[in-house]
Amino acid sequence: LGQAMVALDRGDLENTQFQLETVISEFSGSESAEIAGYHLGKMKYESGDKNGAEIYLSQFLRDQPVDVMVSSAALMLADISLKGGNTQEAISFLDIGIKKSTDSHTRRIIKLEKAKLILSQGDFERARTITDGILSNKDVTIIEKQVAEELLGRIPG
Repeated sequence: LGQAMVALDRGDLENTQFQLETVISEFSGSESAEIAGYHLGKMKYESGDKNGAEIYLSQFLRDQPVDVMVSSAALMLADISLKGGNTQEAISFLDIGIKKSTDSHTRRIIKLEKAKLILSQGDFERARTITDGILSNKDVTIIEKQVAEELLGRIPG
């Protein structure tokens, strides 16, 4: 896995992919293989291979060996679903990210993404409830507050 990360840092994507695939096949079921799957899914997502990304990221999200990576996997999968026209599935991925995220800031950011999707579906009250809930936190960051207030500004009434 270390060699793959070095290759990725150098920008050698072909070698990175080979190294990650090797880790996955040789160490199947291990934490290293799961992390390799996450990175391979992220590479595929960034290159536009949404189907390939979905396979690796879904597996990672199910197994979640590293908590800190769960939120980004959930966000990428939600984006893939949204671009595929499946808003409900996108919201489901965000719910998983919210549930499995251990960091309160990250959890609030994912909730704000969820509120955006809910707002786009026309469910103003649910979007308002989420944003009001975030704004009621004492430790809300400036960025979270700004995003929440922008969302509230888009809600009619």
